[in-house]
Amino acid sequence: MLLGEEVYKFTCFVCHAAGVAGAPKVGDATAWEPRLADDYDKVVGYALQSLRGMPAKDGNPSLDDIEVTRAVVYMANKSGGTFKEPAVPAPAALAAVSASAPAFAASIATESAEK
Repeated sequence: MLLGEEVYKFTCFVCHAAGVAGAPKVGDATAWEPRLADDYDKVVGYALQSLRGMPAKDGNPSLDDIEVTRAVVYMANKSGGTFKEPAVPAPAALAAVSASAPAFAASIATESAEK
């Protein structure tokens, strides 16, 4: 999973570094101020769905919602915002392994004690 800065560098910078088609430049607090005044979910929603000339996920459908959200947080916070980094849900496989770890550890301990 990519970090916000990585997504920005690979995708968002094309417009947000130069202000293409009215995109607010990263670091320009004045341009970002009205956007930062909007609700966090609304600003993230623009990036996920589309806004004016910006396509959904900035035209990169391979990005997942968390990656896009991280990019929005990165850009907003570099421009005077205080958005919170999104929580990343644990993958189901990792959760299953974590749940079975105590039983596995107990079985190893039992085997070691029997030897």
